[in-house]
Amino acid sequence: MNRRLVAGLGLLLGGLGLWAQTNAPFVNNSDFDMSAVGGPRYAPQVDSPVFINSALFNILAYDERPFATKNTLFYTNKASGDMRTDGRFLFDYDANTSEITQFRYPAWQFHNQGKIYGEVAVEVRATNIYNPGVVGVGPSGLLRLVGEDVNLARATLRAGVNPDIPSFIGGDGRDLGGTYENARGVTDVYWGTGTNSNLGTNGARLNLPFASFINFDPPGVSSPNHQVLEWSRFLGNRLVTNNVSLPGFFSFSQFEAHARQGTLSPTSSILQVVFVATNNASAAIPVTKQVRFDGGFFGEATPIVEFSVTTFDVIRQTNVAHTLYLLDSLALATNVAYSTGMDPATFRPTGTRRPRNYELTRDQPFEWLFAAAPNVVYSNQMIFDPARNLTNLVSYRYAAYSADINNQTNQVDINNTGVYEPENSLGRIEIEAGQLDLTQARIHAEEFLSIKTTNLIGNKLALVNAPVINYDLGSTNVVLPVSNLVASTFARLSGNISVWSATWETPVVELDFFGVPQTNMQTVHVMIVDDNLVAENPVHLNRFAARATNVVIYDRLLIDRELTVDADGLQLAASGTNVASLTLPPFADWAPTNFPRLRHFTNEGRVIIPQVGRFYTQYETNDANYYPLTLLTPYTDLINSGAITGAAHVVMASNLVNSGAWVAQSGALEFQLTNGLFSGGILNAKSDISFLAQNLTAVNSTFSAGGSLMLDVTNHLGDTGPAANNYWVVSDGFTLARRPWTGDLLGTRIDSLAAENTLVRHSWTAEDRGASPAGFSNNAAIGHLVLNGQNLSLFSFTGGGTNKTALYVDYLEFQNYATNVVNALQVETNLTIYFANANLSPDKLNGAFGGRLRWVPTYAGANSTTNLLVDGRWVAINTALIQSGNADLDGDGIPNRIDPTPLLSGASLNLKIDYVRAPGLTARISWDAIRYSTNHVEYRANLTAGNWLPLTTVIQGAANGRQTILDPVLPGAAPRYYRVRVEPYIGLLTP
Repeated sequence: MNRRLVAGLGLLLGGLGLWAQTNAPFVNNSDFDMSAVGGPRYAPQVDSPVFINSALFNILAYDERPFATKNTLFYTNKASGDMRTDGRFLFDYDANTSEITQFRYPAWQFHNQGKIYGEVAVEVRATNIYNPGVVGVGPSGLLRLVGEDVNLARATLRAGVNPDIPSFIGGDGRDLGGTYENARGVTDVYWGTGTNSNLGTNGARLNLPFASFINFDPPGVSSPNHQVLEWSRFLGNRLVTNNVSLPGFFSFSQFEAHARQGTLSPTSSILQVVFVATNNASAAIPVTKQVRFDGGFFGEATPIVEFSVTTFDVIRQTNVAHTLYLLDSLALATNVAYSTGMDPATFRPTGTRRPRNYELTRDQPFEWLFAAAPNVVYSNQMIFDPARNLTNLVSYRYAAYSADINNQTNQVDINNTGVYEPENSLGRIEIEAGQLDLTQARIHAEEFLSIKTTNLIGNKLALVNAPVINYDLGSTNVVLPVSNLVASTFARLSGNISVWSATWETPVVELDFFGVPQTNMQTVHVMIVDDNLVAENPVHLNRFAARATNVVIYDRLLIDRELTVDADGLQLAASGTNVASLTLPPFADWAPTNFPRLRHFTNEGRVIIPQVGRFYTQYETNDANYYPLTLLTPYTDLINSGAITGAAHVVMASNLVNSGAWVAQSGALEFQLTNGLFSGGILNAKSDISFLAQNLTAVNSTFSAGGSLMLDVTNHLGDTGPAANNYWVVSDGFTLARRPWTGDLLGTRIDSLAAENTLVRHSWTAEDRGASPAGFSNNAAIGHLVLNGQNLSLFSFTGGGTNKTALYVDYLEFQNYATNVVNALQVETNLTIYFANANLSPDKLNGAFGGRLRWVPTYAGANSTTNLLVDGRWVAINTALIQSGNADLDGDGIPNRIDPTPLLSGASLNLKIDYVRAPGLTARISWDAIRYSTNHVEYRANLTAGNWLPLTTVIQGAANGRQTILDPVLPGAAPRYYRVRVEPYIGLLTP
């Protein structure tokens, strides 16, 4: 870049003869200081194409006009250059074509390696801006940089208090003999002064034993209710009288005391006590407080309360202190009047007042340097002790004051950005560029920062500190990273300070030097200071726009007003403990208007949507009849491993993978998917959760629906089997709209809840395959179904349409009122519920509701299986079958429930094989068969290889008996090995 700029400089200098009115280059190599004693009185009149400064260049502004040059195309401030003004600097090209009209254009080049400071403004308009140096304006100033190619790599930009200019010792915001200008960022809230808590003189005297609502015994300190004046917006912006007390009604402040005792005369003394709130001492960046008294041991003193926080300055890369000082001279005042607030910009009254005894300044007052620490440990008996005080009723003078502390521009509340336009605020920085490099730039804006660029080429390690920000960022690269541009918080001392002070005199009995009681006068000065000051506040991203092929956000973005991401791909990234977040503006949707061409969305962070999340794109077209038509297009890919929260959500995606949290706080969660995988994530909806998908798989997922769960899946609906560990809870039933071609939910638990005296409907459309294990394969079978009902609730089950359908459940559980199955369960005639086990006796449940509740004892699933040791090997079998009192699997006349050996063993068959002539050689197979059993005789030629082949099947009659079959041995045939496989009759299970 430097080579290109130098070449351009040489080209244009070669043609300087075209400008008839221009002069030779302006070069300042020695200090030019208008503020110096005997220095120049007027700024130089520069009319030159080239401006070069390499020394001090200090301009005093006598009016609002900026320091500007004429016909200048090239500006250079070298590393040794130090340009200053208490007004404005304007760097651009002034054509100056006539005395009446002036046309201003961008200069060709602005190059700053040194320092430039303008208290009011620094404005640069140039085609090429190269600034690795320092540019600053005052806390109410404007810094504007506009160019085509703007290189701010390693730049330092500040709109705020210039740390290189020492603060005025004495302080701003001081009383000026009846008037005052508030310190930077201080806004008057209310004020008052009078007698006995009354702005007049008719208030009640103070009862020193104290009423229950007045307390000077920390930590629970409270002031009397007292009158104050303030402007009321609710009453037409009128000045009204209100009654307040400290701490405020919603404040829970605790206090600590700082006391001083002094001598006024041989027979009089003074006690001064300052009660300071301690409620913000435990904040992440605590506000520390210190109390000193300006005055010696003799006479009255002025209490001074210092509020201080230490924060990290991104510009200087060091810790800096932010202070505020409150002074109260009530003890020294004979009468307390009001001072009039003045606007520092117009020097006109603001309409607010402040009791003259109070002063509030950000800069350290000179009194602080000589003030002393408290000299006595406070006890409330110092104010009133029945053994000392001769009276308990006193009249007192009081003063009260409250102020809001915000930024340092005397303009707006940084925490209420919705009530003003920050683009017009003071203390702002504006950067507008075609191409912009912010690599390692350090930017501090007291109030507002705006950056707009079509091609952000670098922002690595950039540091930004600003309370309110506008970003409109673009990139011609494939990826636009948003990193280090928005901090989660900004450091400013802000909040509210309220103070109440009172003084009174009371006679007390004290012992003199010889121990003789004497009646003396004690003056008491009490000051209560309550505050809610904080050092950190959330950054407000007023408007944010990003335009690129792909946008990757690493920062935490809290959007106040407008959000636009014009990109094909968007990622909220998480790296270690740094997790990106995106909070949409109040009342905003996640909508196609905000994300007009988004196709790929990956969320590893947190998304907060105040209204509805509409995750799809749309475009306008016309139908066949040329009527307007809006088409919705699903995202191609949507991956969520973070958290997405909104009022409700409509999600359309070709491929969705969710392992994070998706929350609909006041509505439904609706998914329209081609392929959906929910792995380890959470879905939580106040209303329904619905799926319209081709393929849907869930593993380790948790669904919680305040309404119903609706499944409409065409191809595959399933989990990964018994270990899938899904847990779904519904409050208004569930629906399977159609049977998917494949898949089951045998690793899924569904809890259906029913509130008291409510009807909860369920609909399921699996294929009815009878009381057979076949019904649990590729038939949307459920692993664990819990029906949990409150008093008088009813669970209704129906099939889909007019065809008879089924619901297969491995384990069916009834809880609470649902255990009253006859009254709590209703199964329509077009549905049969098949279950392998239940927490109630399957013997009793089987065949209920006209045979529409059926036990499948021949199915042994993950939730319905037990293992028994038979002939040295473990056999998996239906748990309920082994526990049945109606079944006798081994035919020994003992029901399984009490049979110590309920299963047949190989030895109990007494299987024998011999050969007979019938008339040819024949194998005779015989065994003991149990009643009603089905006996399959099978053979194969090799014991270690090949499948068993069926020979014949024998069904035993009503009694146990010996069965025999014959198998002729053919000449030359291979030898045969035989076995008998027995299917015992289950017993009385058939309805």
